[in-house]
Order: sequence, then structure tokens, then C-alpha cells
Amino acid sequence: MAKDTAKPVILWFRKDLRLDDNQALNAAHLSGRPVILLYISEPAAHTGPLGAAQAWWLHHSLAALDRALRRRQGRLVLACGEALEVLRAIIRESGAEAVFWNRRYDPSGTAVDIRIEHELDKQAIEARSFGGQLLHEPSRLMTDSGTPYRVYTPFWHALEGAANRSRRWRRRRNCGWHRRFRNRKGWRAGNCCRRSRTGRGILVISGRRANKARGKSSVPSSRTCSTAIRKTATIRRSRRHRCCRHI
Repeated sequence: MAKDTAKPVILWFRKDLRLDDNQALNAAHLSGRPVILLYISEPAAHTGPLGAAQAWWLHHSLAALDRALRRRQGRLVLACGEALEVLRAIIRESGAEAVFWNRRYDPSGTAVDIRIEHELDKQAIEARSFGGQLLHEPSRLMTDSGTPYRVYTPFWHALEGAANRSRRWRRRRNCGWHRRFRNRKGWRAGNCCRRSRTGRGILVISGRRANKARGKSSVPSSRTCSTAIRKTATIRRSRRHRCCRHI
């Protein structure tokens, strides 16, 4: 199938808001298909409530990621709601045939991921997860006898040999799907996109259920960000800008 007619793959960002050292992103790039770059603001029941500092950090990190993608002719799609419902809606609209993400290891996140993978498999949608939070998968590095390392130096040598060097994200694999998705009936930009200078331009997708509770979104408005900044006034400006760039 020609590249311009290939069905896209959804790259689902979670706690890995970076372009380098991102195995799921690297796999999506190497697949040769157009890529939809997606972040979903999930309910607090799945991810836990965000404190003021966490919400401030997430808001600016998403904005920094979107700017980095725009420099590469891409764009971040920001959605709010239940992850499975959002993924199904985007798959219907875009015709995507695969979803890639980096694994979570907390019990609630793992349960959600297993359910999503099972439901996508029933729809004949390829669902692939990768290691993205840990230095290595817990069962990846073992001694010759199949037991975990107990001495640091042999462990370090084994880790160096198994290091995964991901390629940088390139322009030619970006997907233009977001350009035709704007202003679809029943979907609209969220409050964060309209009120925050930092978040302006991020495409925010909110389903009907999310629209009813849009004031409870975990992505803060500029007013919330300003409050968080005042509460953390001891953080110098240089440090704030540094932490917004990378995770």
C-alpha cells in the first residue's frame, strides 16, 4: 500500500511526553505509516488526582511537546474522557488500524491497559505496548542462571549491552489527519485551549460526556497555572523553563 494511502497508527502519549528515548514513538515511526499523536486526559479514578504542581507541570509539558511537534510539522491531539471511548472515536474518524503506547506498571493503569488491549483485539485493531518508564523491563536482565543480578558491576555491563537507542522523530512520518478533524459536529475545543496562552493551538477533543464535565478537566486553565506558580514562587524562572522542556 502506498504511504499516502496507508491507514494511520495512533501513538498514545501518557507519562512519556518526549520525542527522544520513546520506544512506542520509535516503533510508530519505523512502521512507515502516518502517525496520529494523541494524549488523553483520563478520569482521576484511573490516573489519580493531580495536585497544583503536577497540573502546572503537565500543562506546560503538553504545550512544550506540541511546540516540538509543530517544529517537525506535526501536532498534538489532546483528548478528554475514558481512554477506550476516545480511542474508538478516533479510530472511527481516522480509519487507524493500530494503537501504540508505553506500558504503565501501577495496578489501576495496568488493568485499564489490559482491558483496552483486549477490546481493540476484538475489533481487529493492532494494540502494541512497549517499555517506557523503567530503565529496563523487570524480567529483561538476568544472570546466566536466570536469577536477578546481585552485584552492580555485572548488572551495569549487561545493561550497557542491552541499551535501546531510539531514533529522533522525523518530519516525514507525521500524519495530517488533525487538519481535517477540526470542528467536527459534537466535538469542540476545551477551556484550556481557549483561555491559556501556553496551551493555545493544541487541538482539544472533548466527547459529549467530557463536555458536560469540562470544568473538572485535569488539564488546568491559565488561572490554575498562575495560582500554582504563585504557590511555588521559590522556583526560579530558569528552573521553570528548564523543567517544561523535557520529562
